[in-house]
Amino acid sequence: MKSISVLSSLVVLKLYNCKKCVQLPPLGKFPSLKTLDIIDMKNVQYIDDSSYEHHSERAFASLRTLSLRHLPKLEAMLRDQGAHMFPLLSQLTIRDLPVLSLPFLPSIEHLQVDRCNKEVLKSISNFNNHLTFLQLCYNTDMVFNEQGMTMGNLYHLKTLHISEFTKLEALPTELVNLSALEELEITYCHELVYFQEQVLEGLRSLRTLRISYCEKFKSLSEGIQHLTSLEKLDIRGCPELLALPNGIKHLTHLRAMTIADRHKSYFVPFYTKIPIGPRPCCLIPEGLERVPSLHSLAIEDFDKLASLPDCLGKLASLRRLHISSCHELMSLPASIQHLTNLEEMRISHCTELGKRCKKGTGNEWYKIAHVPQVEVYP
Repeated sequence: MKSISVLSSLVVLKLYNCKKCVQLPPLGKFPSLKTLDIIDMKNVQYIDDSSYEHHSERAFASLRTLSLRHLPKLEAMLRDQGAHMFPLLSQLTIRDLPVLSLPFLPSIEHLQVDRCNKEVLKSISNFNNHLTFLQLCYNTDMVFNEQGMTMGNLYHLKTLHISEFTKLEALPTELVNLSALEELEITYCHELVYFQEQVLEGLRSLRTLRISYCEKFKSLSEGIQHLTSLEKLDIRGCPELLALPNGIKHLTHLRAMTIADRHKSYFVPFYTKIPIGPRPCCLIPEGLERVPSLHSLAIEDFDKLASLPDCLGKLASLRRLHISSCHELMSLPASIQHLTNLEEMRISHCTELGKRCKKGTGNEWYKIAHVPQVEVYP
């Protein structure tokens, strides 16, 4: 591979599991390379070891997508730190790179960071020109701005996912500046207790909010009233969240909501070290009646749920109601007959309720006989 000209037309290159490889070819000088994956190389220190003597020469001049995973000795992208590099790189995925230092990436739009060091996390604030998607996963000691990491200047960011930050007790205060943010997802942050009202005040473009498997999470806070663009709310596996805030009634664009308990078949990342025990919930959060604009509601995976709240009958705009994997649920509230706009009712993996809602003969059928489309699955 000493002759670059032989590979001058190479567009996609994937290198996997080269355990004994110490030095890679001069990949940065491949003029047509657009996609590069390097995975499971224990001894590689640089993606490109070569020198760039000419000031006008750019490393990885055509590269758009780069994925680096499980490279324990990778120190930097290039040995020649003074070289101009990655002018067109828009998508970067890095995972399990404990000693990597990231260069400035002028065109990065999509960044996924998983199990990396603090220096990588701190460098994210430098990518404020074009970054629209950011996923941060698995960190056991980082507390955002307390240790130099800030996201407050990522003014173009539209999607933010944070997962398995074990010391995260509250959202970073600088999120208030992310006025373009449209989707926020927080998962497996077991120390997270609440959302601060002052943080939510700035998220007026947020359309989708997901909170999943945060065992201590108790409150969305009254600040939720500031999420005036919110269309979808998804809450899963948060047994301490007992009620929805009163301010949710101001969310006139909120159309879809999913409320789910932790289910024994739920996904757990294979590398997690967080102890997670079965804590089946028998209640769904109070306050559903405060969302009159709701069109779609899904209630899932409540193994011990014995009944649904009568307030369901107050969701006058509801068009779709899905109930899934609520094994002890025996009946529907009588108030469900008041949902005259309900167009679709789906019941799946609810053994007893499914029997009772059998068309024409089930004891509960009369409560949903007015619904045009009823689907019951065993």
